[in-house]
Amino acid sequence: MNYYGTPQHTNRLKDYENRIFSKPLPETPTSEYQINEEYSVQTYHLIDESTIKPMYAPDSGNINRLFRNGELVFEWKYLLDHERSARIIHHANGMDYLLFFEYLFGYSVLDLSSMKSVHYIPQESGDYDQEDFEETVIWVNPHYDPGSNLLAVEGCVWAAPYTVLVLDFSDPMKIVEAKEWLDLAGNINSRIYKGHDFVSWTDDALDCKKHIFGESNEIVKYSKKELKEKLASLLIPSVEKKPTFIVHCGEGLDFSSRNYSGTLWIETENGAFPSEGWDDFPEVVLGWWVAALKSVYLDTKHSYDFLFMDGPYSMKCRNDGDKCILSFYHEKKKEMPDVITTLAEMKSGLNKALDTLLRRLSLAGHIEHIGPIQRLMMDLSVVQSNNKATGN
Repeated sequence: MNYYGTPQHTNRLKDYENRIFSKPLPETPTSEYQINEEYSVQTYHLIDESTIKPMYAPDSGNINRLFRNGELVFEWKYLLDHERSARIIHHANGMDYLLFFEYLFGYSVLDLSSMKSVHYIPQESGDYDQEDFEETVIWVNPHYDPGSNLLAVEGCVWAAPYTVLVLDFSDPMKIVEAKEWLDLAGNINSRIYKGHDFVSWTDDALDCKKHIFGESNEIVKYSKKELKEKLASLLIPSVEKKPTFIVHCGEGLDFSSRNYSGTLWIETENGAFPSEGWDDFPEVVLGWWVAALKSVYLDTKHSYDFLFMDGPYSMKCRNDGDKCILSFYHEKKKEMPDVITTLAEMKSGLNKALDTLLRRLSLAGHIEHIGPIQRLMMDLSVVQSNNKATGN
């Protein structure tokens, strides 16, 4: 689904218009660059001074102006503080298109002949403050192949290496939603330590450089036929299944003590544990849980405790081979029926919680706490590559 143009998005645009984009433009642009011999872009950076405070990035945005041979032909607004270059794609259909960005997530396309535009922001990535926010890949460098009408896009996510997305670009004015992007480096939740870099399009393949922990390895070739087959498979409808293990984390962060506090609770098919909105110490507790999950991976004989810090609550987890059995306790009393899940769902739930916490720490301006969370994500991803239980 598309977040662009929804009431929430429209209200956000109005807010930015009133506080930021209505300000007079500086006499000279903040920056400018030449796209090609014909087109150039000037960028004006604007700030809401009322939001300036120590350790916090102020609310800001960019007004971008496209010039053709020195004449202003188009303008767009970007709702964040950093600059992102627009690209012109000469398409196999003989037309030229401007690929540009109005938000961190998603993309926009302008037909330079008709001057009509289309815009896309993934619904799940529309608002950082939404409870069900999910990060999608941020587009960085697009590379179009006219022979196959495929677009390869170098992109990134928080605290992870680059990846390469591939999508069908046969009709640039038709939105391609995130669920139809082929991510060559794999699922976001398993990619904290591995990635792909774009190398080149060749006559019959896409060449990428594969790397692990930042070290480049071999060149990987993806045939264009293989890529199109994989893209076609993404169009097959799938039944969405709600995860059996969800970790809610990071709302209401309080930094008044040495160990900052915030919400941390588990959602299962049998209810919330310890309770919905439970407040605890997320960095400390998630560190315990990552360590406990590592033990669960390697041992099918014992149960391991996933402890809470701010009360006598615990979740016991036992690896039963192809599934995990979760039991929930207040002191020694069972609080709810057991839940059956999988190691994959537990890894995904923990990784999403860490990613949410990382994002909320960044938004709160407390970058000094980001390093430990990144290390926990790295630790968790290493476990993902070593998941065979030994029964020791």
